[in-house]
Amino acid sequence: MRARVTRSALGLLAVAGGSVGQIEAQSAPTWSVNSQPVTAIGLVDGPADQELAGVSGARRLRDGRVVIANGKPLELRIYDAHGTLLRRIGRTGDGPGEFRGRLDLLPSGGDSLLVYDQGTQRLSLFGLDGKLWHEWPASEEGSPRGQLILFRRSFAGGVPAGLTGCLRQLLTRVPVPPPPALREVVSTGSGHFLVRTYGTATWTAYTAKGVIEGALHTPARFEVYEATRDVLVGKALLEDDVEQVQVLKVSAPAAGSPDACVGRVDSFPAARSERADQFKRTMTAALTAGEMAYSNLARYVSTVDSLPGFRDKLPPDAVFRILRATTRGWAGVLFDTRSTLVCVMGLAGETPGGWADGRTRCSE
Repeated sequence: MRARVTRSALGLLAVAGGSVGQIEAQSAPTWSVNSQPVTAIGLVDGPADQELAGVSGARRLRDGRVVIANGKPLELRIYDAHGTLLRRIGRTGDGPGEFRGRLDLLPSGGDSLLVYDQGTQRLSLFGLDGKLWHEWPASEEGSPRGQLILFRRSFAGGVPAGLTGCLRQLLTRVPVPPPPALREVVSTGSGHFLVRTYGTATWTAYTAKGVIEGALHTPARFEVYEATRDVLVGKALLEDDVEQVQVLKVSAPAAGSPDACVGRVDSFPAARSERADQFKRTMTAALTAGEMAYSNLARYVSTVDSLPGFRDKLPPDAVFRILRATTRGWAGVLFDTRSTLVCVMGLAGETPGGWADGRTRCSE
């Protein structure tokens, strides 16, 4: 069975500046990515079933079908390998099999779909025929997260139980010299990882022991949702920001034997300390300042200095960064330069997958 990368195993890792990632990529053999999609779903001018908006995830099934978590309308869609719509699953609502917020597609068996609804904080398991098999609430500490932040060796906001032990093994072996910069980590689930400096298109492939395997470059404005060593599945932004889900072919050498860590599971508990409480209050202040800026500019700001009066509220030895900001929302991270404490918050349309909307999560 091929190693598979999913958004539920995504994270952001704080390590040395972007030049480190560039040096790593330059010294690694290149894995080519074909920019011509094997499958493309979503057109600038096309029929209604090709109109995508607010896509938050995509998954490729073994037979080539593609599942998309769409935002407007709020539903799951299944397309065949040629991009023809086969089925719609769910709709907006509070009843069984209905959704209220951003949807995260999570790993599940080949004949099922597991989705986390941020609006209801509920997990739903569907068959590929669209039937709801089971539904249950996600716990606060164990709720799935599509995108995670790592500062040095710790996650922001915690992670769901059951992560492969290979991730902790990787974190202990990849150098993390100061000053920190955010990096994104994609776990294949078989002891291999893709790592990039946040916001760049260059990824470095590692084994669980921290050995560099290769490097690949994704097209501009392409967000990775899922990958194997053969394909990348993600969202591309076309002209006028039209969303298109694409499956791109990857040429990479065959993987070696899985590391023993694949058979182990791990967990990273959320932070509970006076410093963490102080950071949570600071994130609330950032939220208030962001709303003040929005009331004046009709958009969320992307720099700390644009948040009215916020810099004076930053605790000593703390750094705040805005990951992204649009007219719809923003996402930010606050980390401690003297420890591993880090907190994250997202709001509205820019809440990363799995983050509770408007709620601060911390870990150390």
